[in-house]
Amino acid sequence: MRDTSIADVSGYVAAAARVGLPNTRRPIFLLVTEDAPRLEALTMDLKRRYSADYRVVTAASAGAALTMLAELADSGAVVALLIADERLLEMPAVDFLARAHDLHPGARRVLLAERGDWSATHPAVCAMALGKIDYHLYVPWYPLERVLYPAVSEFLAAWDKTREPSAAAVRIVDAPHSARAYRIRDVLSRGGVPYLSFDDDSGQGRQLLREAGLEGAPLPVAM
Repeated sequence: MRDTSIADVSGYVAAAARVGLPNTRRPIFLLVTEDAPRLEALTMDLKRRYSADYRVVTAASAGAALTMLAELADSGAVVALLIADERLLEMPAVDFLARAHDLHPGARRVLLAERGDWSATHPAVCAMALGKIDYHLYVPWYPLERVLYPAVSEFLAAWDKTREPSAAAVRIVDAPHSARAYRIRDVLSRGGVPYLSFDDDSGQGRQLLREAGLEGAPLPVAM
């Protein structure tokens, strides 16, 4: 697909759904917070957009989450996102995310942080600088279309880039921070189509374009 349109991608997703795709086990979002209303609200909001393509699994404590993650690792399940509330009581959320990452090293680590508490001295800033967490997500996460869903799509795009190329049905090459590529990735993610995304100025991006004979083609290019 050259100069790929959203309609092109949506048509591909529909066709893929009809014929079936490899790697059909849905990747997992694991949420852990001891705040029951917060857990319920975030679970519902994520399921509303992503339940067709991802399993949303919850735990009410760090210990329960680690037990669940160990069982998932033993079963070969794929965890895409680890989302932990900064206010965990059983253990610090950063420590939980470190232990969870040992079990599922490919998962993106996300810290739920109160918007009003965020500052340059917040512990999460240091944790991110040291590579102990990957992202933070503000609480509250509304409006959904401006805060939660764009952030989760960004997390999933980064996670997808770490997956084995053999698992990807589609490879996308586009300019960094392209709004159009973001929309294509969102359609693919919502359709459950595994993909990899590359910047056009990266070594892998240039190689893909060269091998496909598409150097200089209008972007984005999906293959």
